[in-house]
Amino acid sequence: MLTALIRQNVDQHPERQADFERLRGSIVLEATDAEVAVTMYFLGGGLRVHGGVQGRPDIAISTDSLTLLELAGARLRFGLPDPAHPSGRAVLRKLGSGKLRIKGSGLVLKPLLLVRFTKLLNVALG
Repeated sequence: MLTALIRQNVDQHPERQADFERLRGSIVLEATDAEVAVTMYFLGGGLRVHGGVQGRPDIAISTDSLTLLELAGARLRFGLPDPAHPSGRAVLRKLGSGKLRIKGSGLVLKPLLLVRFTKLLNVALG
């Protein structure tokens, strides 16, 4: 499902192709309420997806299913949730409260990994 969403977003927004091609690293998405996790390996224009947590990801995003959908639908500014928009503020509140957890060495060592991934995952306009 994630690969289809990313492919659809790149197809509908060709400007996101450059972000996809520049992505290099691993990201885990975990839906805690559904007890489901996937590990995505971005290979500079390629993507491998594995069920569960594989190895030590550069970035791990952990939250409930609804918050993952909110993250995908939040208005972005510079690739991150826009604090000036209600949808962005809602995601940022969950990050501040601990309901949404984003961690990993990639936040420091690969700062654009999260930004590019969020842009690829996002379905909101603007």
